[in-house]
Amino acid sequence: MTTALSQIGFVGRARRSRRRPAMAYRPLVATTAIVAVMGGFLALLFVAGFQSVLVSGQHDVDTLQARLTAGREQGQTLRMEVARLESPDRILRVAKGRLGMVPPPTRIYLEAVLPGDLLHPVPPPGDDPFGKAER
Repeated sequence: MTTALSQIGFVGRARRSRRRPAMAYRPLVATTAIVAVMGGFLALLFVAGFQSVLVSGQHDVDTLQARLTAGREQGQTLRMEVARLESPDRILRVAKGRLGMVPPPTRIYLEAVLPGDLLHPVPPPGDDPFGKAER
């Protein structure tokens, strides 16, 4: 009887109907695999983009570090130049050579006078203390 039923096609249909649920899982597995592959691809793409941003940022940091080092070296050079130009010996040579200045023969030192000192009183100002000094 099975042979007769299989020739008519009833048994074959039953087998096919049993296989259909198993075949229904194939699209689910294929979809899951495609989603996993796409997710992995997107993750790798994100990592590559993030690495590009990091490399670009590091390049900017390296450029700024080089500018900072060059600025420090230039500042040190300028400080040495200022120290050389401010040296008293150089100023004295320039004053004597280019400007024709000569040091005074004698130096006059003024004595300090304290207000209210009875031994060395401060002389009162003349008629116009802000006018021309008389010689």
